[in-house]
Amino acid sequence: MIVVLQKFMATIRKKVTLSNISKILLFTVTIVLITSYLFYLFESKEQDITFTDGLWWGFVTVTTVGYGDLYPVTLFGKIVATFLMVIGIGTFGLITASVATIFFDKMVKGESGELKVNCKNHIVIFGYTNKTKSIIEEINNEDHPNEIVVISSVQGLKKPDDSFHYVNGAETDDETLKKANISKASKVIILSDESLEQTQMRDAKSVLICLAVDKMNPDVHIVAEIADEKNLNHFLRANVDDYVITSQITSKIIARGAMNRYVSDSIKELTTNAYGNELYEKKMDQLKEPITFSALASDYLTNKQCIVIGIVKNDKTMLNPLATEVINKGDSIVYISQKSI
Repeated sequence: MIVVLQKFMATIRKKVTLSNISKILLFTVTIVLITSYLFYLFESKEQDITFTDGLWWGFVTVTTVGYGDLYPVTLFGKIVATFLMVIGIGTFGLITASVATIFFDKMVKGESGELKVNCKNHIVIFGYTNKTKSIIEEINNEDHPNEIVVISSVQGLKKPDDSFHYVNGAETDDETLKKANISKASKVIILSDESLEQTQMRDAKSVLICLAVDKMNPDVHIVAEIADEKNLNHFLRANVDDYVITSQITSKIIARGAMNRYVSDSIKELTTNAYGNELYEKKMDQLKEPITFSALASDYLTNKQCIVIGIVKNDKTMLNPLATEVINKGDSIVYISQKSI
């Protein structure tokens, strides 16, 4: 009998979802009310009990607590009690197992990238490589509220930790982008697919991703890694806001390190927030009146221990501008500091 009941409940549990658990609970409460009334109806003739006592007995019995303060003494009361105990064992076992299964399935699907994320103003990274791990570490070391979502088409990839959300699927597919909630993202980072041998194919794939993202969210800030500088114009046509030519930067850092012994150390410090000073950007929205670059740089160095190295006007960055260059409200500055101000 018990084996048959277990098999029956296992079959039912496979069909239970979070949406109809409420129906099971409603069914259980209804059964408890009916059996409690029947218990009161049969037992009140032999015991001094009220309908409230019957309700107490019903909920204690269906949850298999069994305090023993009330129990049936009549034949019909015992039949009702037996029926309610069977219902209680089966129903609560079903609910507990079903809820556990639902949450376990969600956890597994979340780790394998099958679930849709509900983030807003988040950062989406296309591609999961060693570079991705470093980027996530850098972003998480910053004082920022943005969550991170990684999109990868690699099959069988498991999310290693809770530092980011993971979506699995083709990077240019609309359904994948919807799962990543790309329309609500604030920033997108597109990494070159190193699994493709030819740089032309890497950049072609990245451009297609740029176009797909721009179509669904024209306002998102897109930063793309470019494998071959010759393809830069294709990225610009795809409305990329910023780009990094990896080979170019790597070769320049190596050359600087060879020609200037300590310059590479400075570059490494400024390009990682693991230690020392970092590069930051600040929009001058609070500026009450125009100020020259020399005056602002002097003020920041004296009062904020920051070195202002450049300004951004009309989306154009100027490093080491003229001392007389005027900074207006709405312009941005680039500065070196131990922390963001």
